[in-house]
Amino acid sequence: MSGDFKSASDWKADDTQAVELGIVTFEGKEFAALGAVVNLETGRAICYPDGEGYGAECLGNSWQGAPIFSLVCTGKGRSGFLDGTGRRTLLYSYRTVTPYLGFHWFGRGLGKGMLLKLRKGRKG
Repeated sequence: MSGDFKSASDWKADDTQAVELGIVTFEGKEFAALGAVVNLETGRAICYPDGEGYGAECLGNSWQGAPIFSLVCTGKGRSGFLDGTGRRTLLYSYRTVTPYLGFHWFGRGLGKGMLLKLRKGRKG
């Protein structure tokens, strides 16, 4: 990528949620988007796993790459979406290894480096 490029993130948190705002500066223009999120009220979390494959342990990272919690890949299946070759894309299932903020979290995503949506499960 040519030109002036910088990236950073900024966290906002209160008693029930933590939200990361990802900020990219390119050629003097600033672009912002939602990064990682953990919300206890809605029971939702968003992170980016750094691994995939059945039984593999990995980290659930923030948009900037900082680890939030440990995950394990519990399985894979096919999604309803087609990739560029006409095949269905793989969908990986994840869960937290240990409770995070007092709860187990689980969800599905497209794998390494891709957005992973988690739901709050039972108390840990």
